[in-house]
Amino acid sequence: VKPGFAITDRPNLYFQDVMASLKSDDFRKRFIEVMVFDALIGNQDRHSENWAVIKTLQAEKLHTNKSSFVRWAYNNYKDSGLKLKNIPLKKFLLNALHKEDMLNIEFSPIYDSGSSLGREIDELSIDSFLGNNSKIEGYIKNGRSEIRWENKKINHFQLLTNINIEYKDDLNSIVKRVESKFDEQKVKKLVYTIDKDLSVEYEKSKLTLKRKELIYQFICKRFKALQQIANNG
Repeated sequence: VKPGFAITDRPNLYFQDVMASLKSDDFRKRFIEVMVFDALIGNQDRHSENWAVIKTLQAEKLHTNKSSFVRWAYNNYKDSGLKLKNIPLKKFLLNALHKEDMLNIEFSPIYDSGSSLGREIDELSIDSFLGNNSKIEGYIKNGRSEIRWENKKINHFQLLTNINIEYKDDLNSIVKRVESKFDEQKVKKLVYTIDKDLSVEYEKSKLTLKRKELIYQFICKRFKALQQIANNG
């Protein structure tokens, strides 16, 4: 954990710091997966509260390990003198839980990705994008990832290009998996039918056909940009 880092303050996130803090190669790859997903949808809001590592207590071990873990840990906390040194009991217990292998730790599924797919483009501006490749490409180029490279906030695909230098095998395996599943017609069907089951009371919240077409074009363009990075690496 970076000294002084407070999640609730939403400080700037740097790719290098995240990778250094994730001790597992699998977790590092999972984080790169998030970067690939964000590039595909143009998510610009992957701040420190919008990705996570989940720690779950394996409660069944509380009484089978060290007879009564809580009592054992608290006695050790007192006997070690940490209480007198004002070391928080919570911090001591978490360290003890890790040491005794009583936490299940996993990378969170992707969540809270709403700032994406051109959601800020108003309805009246959509026509100017449709069929206009240069404008769509310019929009994609201007998008920025919330995860910074060193001290710079850069385009999603610039970020992936940089990642491809240091984590080529990981990125390529992720892209190949995306390629194996990507089908433009299936994407189009998904986008065009995403709100078909909305109840009548939410009829006004449905996406217009023009917006659906714009989302579809964005995704396809982004997918091709992703392929280009992997193929040129």
